[in-house]
Amino acid sequence: MSVISAGNLCKCSFGTVPVPLTSTSPNVQFEKSPVVTSIDTKSLISFGMCSTPSNPAVLSIIIASQGKVLVAPCVSNVVTTWMNTKMNVLSCGKPVCTEKSTCQCMWGGVISITNIKNFTVL
Repeated sequence: MSVISAGNLCKCSFGTVPVPLTSTSPNVQFEKSPVVTSIDTKSLISFGMCSTPSNPAVLSIIIASQGKVLVAPCVSNVVTTWMNTKMNVLSCGKPVCTEKSTCQCMWGGVISITNIKNFTVL
């Protein structure tokens, strides 16, 4: 299983733009990159445009445009820590993220790690 480092990208299932991951534990590194842990969700602010009608901003644009516009600017609202982490490998007391880690946006989007470049296999 791969341990993920800062600089890798993640995406939202309803977003249009990937976002680089950051780490709150810069002193704990694998291969000269800070490790991403279960609590590192603060940088997940926007994934470009959002396409889920469960997001009130998207729904209001759909209604106002009579269905012609189906997206609105993404303002993600991450409601979970990263899940599917490596529980037996800790960084600053927190489980580290792996290529299978995901977290959840309030509007229903699943955020997953993609375009993995910096990792260490344990």
